Amino acid sequence: NGKKNDVVIVVGTENGKEINYVQSFGWSLKEMVHTALEGDLSSLKLETDENIKAFSEVVLTNIDQYFERDEMKNYEYLKDSIDPPTWVIVLALVLGFIVAIGGSYYFHKNDGVEKLTFVEYMYPIVFLWLKFPKLFSFIFAFFGKFFKFFIR
Repeated sequence: NGKKNDVVIVVGTENGKEINYVQSFGWSLKEMVHTALEGDLSSLKLETDENIKAFSEVVLTNIDQYFERDEMKNYEYLKDSIDPPTWVIVLALVLGFIVAIGGSYYFHKNDGVEKLTFVEYMYPIVFLWLKFPKLFSFIFAFFGKFFKFFIR
């Protein structure tokens, strides 16, 4: 349905010159913008450059005249109702660990540093997690609701 403050216009043509249908939708407080766009644009033809310019002018005129922006603060109540499924949270955590461990291993192998065991690779991560649990809580909270399941 488009992004905030968008008006999306769908135009169907048979041969690229004659308009068969027009549909408009978006987040305007006034539905008149869509009705006016559909009515005014459906009578146009796209045969010449002047007609295409007229098409643009009709769009701009109707949006200037009828479009009323809806404030996003009217939808603030929705942000607390969005919870990702548990499987998404678990998958993100697993993928994050795989990328961290794989990246550590790759850069260690290609860096010329002495070889470490798996436990030695994991020690800094586990040590930091146990020593600074609030730091990890902050990191999870920073990424928002996505890690809400693990913060509790």
